[in-house]
Amino acid sequence: MSWKKWSYWLRGGMIGGGTTFAFGVLLYVCTWFTPAGGFLCLPFLFFSPLFPIAQIFDSFGFHFFPFDFLVIGIGTWFLIGAFIGAFFGYVKRKKSGTR
Repeated sequence: MSWKKWSYWLRGGMIGGGTTFAFGVLLYVCTWFTPAGGFLCLPFLFFSPLFPIAQIFDSFGFHFFPFDFLVIGIGTWFLIGAFIGAFFGYVKRKKSGTR
C-alpha cells in the first residue's frame, strides 16, 4: 500500500512516532559510544521530541528506564501526530465538499 493512500491520521502518527524513534535511537547510540556519561549528546536531546516528555516526567518525579521512556515518548508523539493528521484530513475534506 502506497504512502499516499494512507489516511491522514495514520500519516501524521507515523511521522510523529517515526521522528521520535529516530531521535531516540540517535540519542541512545550517541550515549553508548560517547565517553564521560554522554554530555556531548545533550544537543540531540534539546532538539528531540523527547525533550518535552523528559521535562514532564522530571517535574512529576517519575523515573523510568530509558526503554520505557522511549516507548512512552513514541506513543505520545504518535497520538499527537494522529490528532493533527485527523484534523488536517477533516479540514481538507471540508474544503473539497466531500463527506
